Amino acid sequence: MRWSEDFENFRKDDLEAGVIDFLCPHQNLEKLVISYYGGLKFPSWLGSPSHFNIVHLCLHGCCRAKALPSLGLLSSLKELYIEGLHAICTVGSEFYGTKSPFPSLITLQFKDMLLWEDWSHCIGTEEVGVLFPCLKHLIVQDCPLLIGTLPGQLSSLMKLEIDSCPRMNALASSSSLPSLNELNIGGCNERVLNSLVNLTSLTARHKRCC
Repeated sequence: MRWSEDFENFRKDDLEAGVIDFLCPHQNLEKLVISYYGGLKFPSWLGSPSHFNIVHLCLHGCCRAKALPSLGLLSSLKELYIEGLHAICTVGSEFYGTKSPFPSLITLQFKDMLLWEDWSHCIGTEEVGVLFPCLKHLIVQDCPLLIGTLPGQLSSLMKLEIDSCPRMNALASSSSLPSLNELNIGGCNERVLNSLVNLTSLTARHKRCC
């Protein structure tokens, strides 16, 4: 689903929201890409457990959307790419949707999120123990306002890429990343931990990262 890249005043967010809501795809859909959608919120069907067959999802250039849908409810989702959602300030409980979110997710990318400040790891006031039990590859890139650390207990994570997130403490503790063997880090303020004993590949592109 692709809209125009032009976000000038002629765009009507309520009209686009009605259109995308009407275009609810069949439940057998496995791959979905939404580009340059101009609505303030995503449709109710996106993130619905009824779309349990979705394996690959990309939200790209939807720069007016204020919140992410409950994508953690997509039980078969393996690849999730979120890029250029400039109005998103917080990612948290609305994104997870359940205390056991993303049971199948392998690859997660957040890129070019200019206003994203807070990545909450809680449902309400309760911290979720394991957010991404199968996650192997995590990319967080060009998120200049993001503060805090990665989710805890990323026990399956093998490859981590953090770039141009100067306010983020990328590495909370080595015990939360026991499987990490490839780290690509740049433009952030966290030192690489010597206790990441399983690393076989390390790239640090900024002198403050090493």
